[in-house]
Parts: sequence; C-alpha cells; structure tokens
Amino acid sequence: MASYTLADKILLMSDSELRDFIKYTPEGETKNIALGEASKRGMQLRSSESASSPPTQPISVVEQKQSLPSQAFGRRDPWGKAQHVNDENAPLLYSKRAIYSFSVFFSVVFGAIMMVMNMRELKKPEGVVPTVTFSIGYLAAVICVTNYLSTRYEHDLSSSNLIALLGGALLNKMIWDKYIGDSVMYRKRGILIPTIVGIVCLGLFLIVYFSAHQA
Repeated sequence: MASYTLADKILLMSDSELRDFIKYTPEGETKNIALGEASKRGMQLRSSESASSPPTQPISVVEQKQSLPSQAFGRRDPWGKAQHVNDENAPLLYSKRAIYSFSVFFSVVFGAIMMVMNMRELKKPEGVVPTVTFSIGYLAAVICVTNYLSTRYEHDLSSSNLIALLGGALLNKMIWDKYIGDSVMYRKRGILIPTIVGIVCLGLFLIVYFSAHQA
C-alpha cells in the first residue's frame, strides 16, 4: 500500500482547527506533525500540548486510520476538505461533495456509480454490493413515492427534490463514512466526464418524460 505524509492535510487547517486537532489527537507521530505545523505558524500552545520534534518518515494510510480522531474534523469539515491532498501517491477519488451533488442533480444511482469507482480505487470490494443495493432500493422508493404524490395530490416532477437531497446525504452517511471514512487522504478526481454523461442522461430523460405527458 502506498504511504505518504499528512503535511498537505494539516496545511489546509485553520489555526482553530489545528488547535482542536492537536487537542483530540493522542500522542504519536501524527500529533507531532501537527505540533510542528503549529510551531511554524507561531501558535501559542499550553505546555501539556508540547511534544518532541515532528518525524520526517511518511505515515501509511493504515496508521492514519488508527490515529486520526473523527471528532476533530466532523464538526467543521462536513465535506472532508481536509482529506484532499496533492500527493501523487494518494488515491484518486471522487470527493464527498461531488458524489452528493451528482446524487441530487442526476440520481442517487449516479452518485453510487461514483462511489463504486472510489471503492475500486481503494481496493474495498466489500463496499460495492451495499452501495449498489442501497442505490437501487432508494431509486425504487423514489419512483413509488413520486408516482403516489403525482396521482393522489397532482404534484409534478419537483416533488422529488427533497427526496433527492435526502438520498445524497444518506449515500455519504451510510456508505462513505463506513467504507471510506474521514481519515483517508486522497486527490480529487475530475468531474468533467461524469458531468457530460449526467447532462446527456438527464436530457434524454426529460425528452421521454415530456413526450409521454404530451401524448
């Protein structure tokens, strides 16, 4: 497994985020790296937070998962921006925000495909089946609910807006948090190709939808 440092992630933190990170991180190499960055910024820390000079050896992804506290990021970093790095050794993944956005604007199945591609990049096949199962089940539920609202209350296509928002949030909460987590450093994957594919698919859907209603 490739290994790399946490320097890029720590550089993205504000002073307050870095202070919280140091507070919640147990003693070890990871905390020493953060303390080194705090020292470069001239931050004043309590004596209880002081530690030895930061290590120069890279830390593996496995070590990161064991040492990085989720509470240090979850409250101020819901989209996992601190996980984005520029290191060439880091895996290339679609970001949490990208997956949410595509789930909302196109469909939760679209977001699930992006999530599955992340699983393949991370070599986590155990997350593929739950991702596919959730997306298909959720899409079926959306179709049933929107059809019900349309026939009973004469709501139009916009009735599914709230359902789409919920689907994107659940996909990240149930799948990303369980199988990827908030401690994996990664490079952001471009979204140009998914955007083009999504627009084409949405255009075809709208053509079929309005043609059927005008017939």
